[in-house]
Amino acid sequence: MSARITYHWGIMAWAAIGFELLLTLAAAGAWWFIAQWVPSFHMARPDMLPALLAGPVALLIFIANTAWRDRALRRFAQSGTLARMMPGVSAARNLGRYLLLRTGIGLAGIALLAPQLGSRPETVKGKGIDLMLCVDVSNSMECEDLRPSRMMATRRAMLQLIDRLKGDRLGIVVFAGDACVQLPLTTDRSAAKLFIRTIGTHSVANQGTAIGAAIDLALQAFRKRVRPARPSS
Repeated sequence: MSARITYHWGIMAWAAIGFELLLTLAAAGAWWFIAQWVPSFHMARPDMLPALLAGPVALLIFIANTAWRDRALRRFAQSGTLARMMPGVSAARNLGRYLLLRTGIGLAGIALLAPQLGSRPETVKGKGIDLMLCVDVSNSMECEDLRPSRMMATRRAMLQLIDRLKGDRLGIVVFAGDACVQLPLTTDRSAAKLFIRTIGTHSVANQGTAIGAAIDLALQAFRKRVRPARPSS
């Protein structure tokens, strides 16, 4: 039989297997590269991984179908007659259709995995200390023996302290004649800085130096949640 009117299923089978191996190696290499250099990349639907088995299944079907069609051609007619009856038989075209179909199946499988690039939620256990700052906001804090004033110097020192916190929780108690919780224990450094900038001699109405009340309130804040006091206008 003329070579032009057979599907050469053996050659086509090896070609399809080679293409499958190339796809597998390319996918493994791409996955390794992404895992090493793009940590924010992830698959939203890893449960769809079995869908990738559709590729190998399609390969087996292609090989079996090509072998069956090749045998059917050989049984259908002799070489000379078959060449005139079926001039359009093309092994290369048959392989080309399969490769296009296989590529589409692979892309569809990747789409089912829902690849995403970006942040993802992750539970992280942090270790640190709880720190309550007791800040005097009496009128004496406006004294300028520390430039530009005691209050401004205190704010600056607290802001510098916050920048050094690593997983620690910070709370603030302000006191003068009375004491109140300005900020409950929190790891939110941005919120802590915002509250620090509002601290002033207006934060507590009654004047005095109730440092004992401030310490007691700070100890209570370690054991329970305390609502923050609203900064006075």
